[in-house]
Amino acid sequence: MESMPERLIVLTFDDGKKSNATFAAPLLRRHGFGATFFITEGLEFGDKSRYLDWSEIAELHAAGFEIGNHHGSHVDVAEQTREQFVRDLEQVERSCAACGIDRPVTYAYPGGHHDRAAVEALAAKGYRFARRGVCPERRAPDGRRCSPSTGCRIITPGATPTRVCSAASSPTSRPTTTR
Repeated sequence: MESMPERLIVLTFDDGKKSNATFAAPLLRRHGFGATFFITEGLEFGDKSRYLDWSEIAELHAAGFEIGNHHGSHVDVAEQTREQFVRDLEQVERSCAACGIDRPVTYAYPGGHHDRAAVEALAAKGYRFARRGVCPERRAPDGRRCSPSTGCRIITPGATPTRVCSAASSPTSRPTTTR
């Protein structure tokens, strides 16, 4: 299992909103920060012009930002079978590959929903980190509340990456969580 670097600050942006490329990325570049942009294809787009298309996502990647997986269907992953979950992971992976973007090695749980099967599937596919954006409601196997200070291997809240539980092989791409 990979340990997290000391004093890590993780900047992430979910859902692929247009402002990620028009506002956030230029500001981050100006100040020398990297970030991860988590992309989904599963939102019901009332106005698609407010979201990034794949050419814009590829431009973020080319500018040195990490593109993370935020699920193909953007649903509660705890309600999916493992096969459905993997299919949604692979949907975003295929879109990345078609645009020359490295296969994602980080993942953001849609709505913060997760379960052990999702964590295990991520590990099996070589994901290095996963994260959720809400406080934990689950306990570690020893009864402790999951948090960065307890080193919980199931989830870590907020913008702190979750350690993926596995001795999975090394990923082929690098995360750009700091610069």
